[in-house]
Amino acid sequence: MGKYQKNIEAARRITVMQYLETYHPGELVRKTDREYCTRTHDSLIITPANGFFHWFSHHVGGNNAIDYLTKGKALDGTVTYDAYSLSFANGYLCDEHNYYIAPAYSDEGWYVEKTTFANDNAVYKANYHIHRDNAQTESQDQIAKGNVEISKIISSSGESNGQELEDAGFTFYLVSDLSKAAQFTQSQTGAYNLQSILDCYLDKNYNNDHPKWDFSDEGEAVAKTYEVNAAEIAAYNKTLTAAGDNKNGKGDGWQPTGTANEYRLAEIFSNDTGNIRVQGLPYGTYLVVETTAPKDLYQAEPYLVVIDKNSPM
Repeated sequence: MGKYQKNIEAARRITVMQYLETYHPGELVRKTDREYCTRTHDSLIITPANGFFHWFSHHVGGNNAIDYLTKGKALDGTVTYDAYSLSFANGYLCDEHNYYIAPAYSDEGWYVEKTTFANDNAVYKANYHIHRDNAQTESQDQIAKGNVEISKIISSSGESNGQELEDAGFTFYLVSDLSKAAQFTQSQTGAYNLQSILDCYLDKNYNNDHPKWDFSDEGEAVAKTYEVNAAEIAAYNKTLTAAGDNKNGKGDGWQPTGTANEYRLAEIFSNDTGNIRVQGLPYGTYLVVETTAPKDLYQAEPYLVVIDKNSPM
């Protein structure tokens, strides 16, 4: 599980209340003015004021999403390792379905307990314990996503009503995938300190021909998304072309990486109203960098964008 350490740490910073409100709002049931329980387990009591939960019938509890996922999700109530919050996409936090790993003491080995769905026709080995649920269909991309809109405006006064600028190019980097991420500082809540990021990439000899902040070696950190419906990707990409009236900007949009259902976001340019809109960004913290500055202008300072449940859909 080492390669998922960043995902685990992120889940530890989320309270169980935040997790359920984001991914399973239908599970929350108000019990009193101060307490909630879950629809599935009425003995699992959550106290939003302090973030703690206690599952009385199983004598377990905790105060974050990892505690809830590892102690509150096994079909028989036992503690298991649950992959609900461990995305196959390193650095992203997403909501996957019931995958449990638990000891099988009968043969002193391990078995995998999995809930399959209507469209799951895979053949499993004997060490899989299968529960089939034909009422649901499992998402093949399994990534929570949001959208973001930015505007490129030039103003000598610092006001937001300046001149809308066309053809400014921006690249979105997933902060946790940047090669120097270990040098960044974070708050107790996990928020990144922007200045600590910029200090790592500052080129003190910058000029009109060389950007002040150089991310040219960070291609692997450029934002990716995961989408099983290729038509949805194509529909968004069309809005970045003249055929789509450059509604959301200009550029090539989401481009396939060669891995099934995986796409990487190409540099995206502002349209004639100075606007850019990116659709389908997985939840996470992104650094937005102006990688192509219009002629005779210096590069704008990069800034952070957080994609979460509050982002536009």
